[in-house]
Order: sequence, then C-alpha cells, then structure tokens
Amino acid sequence: LGSDGLYPKLRKSSQGVGVVDEPCQFRQGGRGMEISLGKSSMGRRFRDRTFGNFDPRKGAEKALSRARGVAEDEKAQGLVLIGNPGNGKTHLAAAIFWRKVERGVITVFHDTATLFSRLRSGSRSSGEEYESALKDAIQAPVLILDDMDKVAAGMRDGELSGFAQEAFYRIFNERYERMGQT
Repeated sequence: LGSDGLYPKLRKSSQGVGVVDEPCQFRQGGRGMEISLGKSSMGRRFRDRTFGNFDPRKGAEKALSRARGVAEDEKAQGLVLIGNPGNGKTHLAAAIFWRKVERGVITVFHDTATLFSRLRSGSRSSGEEYESALKDAIQAPVLILDDMDKVAAGMRDGELSGFAQEAFYRIFNERYERMGQT
C-alpha cells in the first residue's frame, strides 16, 4: 500500500493519473479490482454494464461518445451526464468505471446519496469513519458520482444540512486542487 494506507503504490502516468504497473490484475479480478469495488457502492444491477451492452436511446449517441472518450482519456477532467430517468446515465457511468479499472486505473464509484449516508453515519460514530470515507472519495485517482442531482438540488433549495454542504465542498474542492478526475 502507498503512504496513504488506502491504495496500492501507484505510478503517475504522463497525465498525472495514478495507475498500477500490472493492469492485467484488474481484468482477472486482482487486487486493483478488489480495491476499486471495495471502496465503491455500485449496486449489483450495474456490475455488468459496459459500452458494449449499452443500448442508446434516441439522442444518447453524443453521451455515449463523450463517455467513451472520458474512459480512454487520462487528461479528461470530468463529465456530467444530464437527462431523464431511464436514459442510461448510470449505465454509462458504470461503463466508464469498468473501462478505467480494466486499464489499471483505481476508480471509485458511488451513488451520491449512499456516499453521503456513509459520511453521515461515520460522523455520528467516532468521526474516524467519516474522515476515512471522505479520504477515500478525495484521494481516489478517479471518482464517479451517480445521481448527484439529488444532493445538488438540496444545495440549491437550501435543504442540505451544513454537514452535507461541508462534505460536498471538501470532496470537490480537494479533488480540484489535486487535479483528480471526477
């Protein structure tokens, strides 16, 4: 493990993204995949979602193309997918996750509500669990957040607690400063 105690020792690619030296371990269910899945909250429904089995709805071709580009480009700084429920946004996010992992990039995927629930419960216990969950989200070489609109809507409407606002800000600000892919 690296000096942070969370992720294996990574080398920085020419674009600054953390990669392991043996990406074949990911394809075969090795330590990198174990870490990516262990730090993620991806539901079982999306564990088999790839670009190959995506059935684009009318108008989703551009989203598919952009998602593929982000999955392959180490310089890509982010992608926001917006659309009605059932159009494949989570499928594309999961496909990005699997492609990044296959390429040897440690990637963390969270449903935003699940991540914030984990942070909230961690803050109520010892506080160490909160910091650990926050550190996982901040330090992951690539972070994918699904259904962010639920948290963002709460911020816009003033319904988000001070706790959630602070966590949201810390994740995005620290990832921005670290130039992390989100």
